[in-house]
Amino acid sequence: MKKLFVLMLLLVGCGDGALSVDYTEVENVDPLFEDRPVLALHEVRIPSVDGEIVEATAIESHDGIFLEGDILIEPEHLVETQEGDLQTRTNELAALHTNLWPNRVVPYVIASSARHRRADIEAAINVWNNKTNLRIRKKRASDTHFVRFEKVASGCSANIGRQAKVTKVYIANNCDRGAIRHEIGHAIGLWHTQSRTDRSKYVKINWDNIKSGNAYNFKTYKGQGFGPYSRNVGSYQYGSLMHYSSYAFSRNGKPTIVKRGKTGSARLIKPSRKLTDGDAARVNKLYPK
Repeated sequence: MKKLFVLMLLLVGCGDGALSVDYTEVENVDPLFEDRPVLALHEVRIPSVDGEIVEATAIESHDGIFLEGDILIEPEHLVETQEGDLQTRTNELAALHTNLWPNRVVPYVIASSARHRRADIEAAINVWNNKTNLRIRKKRASDTHFVRFEKVASGCSANIGRQAKVTKVYIANNCDRGAIRHEIGHAIGLWHTQSRTDRSKYVKINWDNIKSGNAYNFKTYKGQGFGPYSRNVGSYQYGSLMHYSSYAFSRNGKPTIVKRGKTGSARLIKPSRKLTDGDAARVNKLYPK
């Protein structure tokens, strides 16, 4: 049975008998969208900046509630409600700024469950430190807000941006360094590239090829209720570390998202597993010196 929730804050960005949601690529299993055991499906109602209500289907798994495959929503962002008993979301622009990391410093800790992945985590962190204005460093006693890397049974995921205290990055054993780099991108405040409001100039969404209940994952920021202000930063990059591949959430093995103006294999999008110069430039605009 589905439950109804209202999202209270800006989304800044698993048993026996469980439903099955298959987040796999045709050619390769991408750990960003791999199958998570699903305990429940939730209708999430998001009051938008223009007063409209946007509805989305989120999955609840053992380790959280997720949108867009790997964006982790904290329970305090949600409240069970009756129809019409809606809470007002925080101001869009205020939330947009407060979920970035002050002074470009991102403290982090590695939970004991993830210490066997220390080398991979630190390698992914070093890439961000070497190519951007950010300083992702180990947490100090005085740090009240920080990123925590934790091991989970399946999937890779993260909160978007700085949370009330702990910003979580979940990594399973099959999350490679590219996947960890992607989730760090969410933790520092990046959304998925294809959610930009200008994306129709660059990509076409094949809605008929998307798995049932997953169309929300392909809406723009505005379509998700966040208005035109969210993260349209820098130029559109098909190869961005934060972009969906052409087969993300495909129900039939056919592309769900392709480049405009291209044909055949040239229209397919294969995001980089590395941090591109475009990704770095985008982050540096969010975190200028």
